[in-house]
Amino acid sequence: MASTYQVKVHWYDERSVISSIPVTSATVVAVGDMVAVESNALTLVDAAANDSVFCGIALGISAAGETAAIPVAVGDVIGDVTVASAAYRFGAGLTASTDGSFADDAGANTICFVISDNTSADTTATVRFNATELKKYYAISA
Repeated sequence: MASTYQVKVHWYDERSVISSIPVTSATVVAVGDMVAVESNALTLVDAAANDSVFCGIALGISAAGETAAIPVAVGDVIGDVTVASAAYRFGAGLTASTDGSFADDAGANTICFVISDNTSADTTATVRFNATELKKYYAISA
């Protein structure tokens, strides 16, 4: 089974929530899942390469077979994510790893920024997501 990326959401900007994108019918979505748009529908970000189509953090749920639109935060979201064991300093950019966690992005493919300041190795970091600020734009066809 593919890894999915989960965010323990602490806060999100209510002004940046959209709820007009339907969910792919075979996709099970939980609150805090990172979602992407593929073929005009929401799906899970389930591989590191999907960070290019990342559109936000799910704020609703969808069971298998359901296709109704769910709310997605596309602006500021603050939450905790699982990271590769390391010291992550404030402002560090992270990218999706292949195992469902995040790691230092070495300056490329940033998907979120660390807002905690871990001076010793840790496996959780508090981060800020903002899909619109990352300019990973997506389009929905009419």
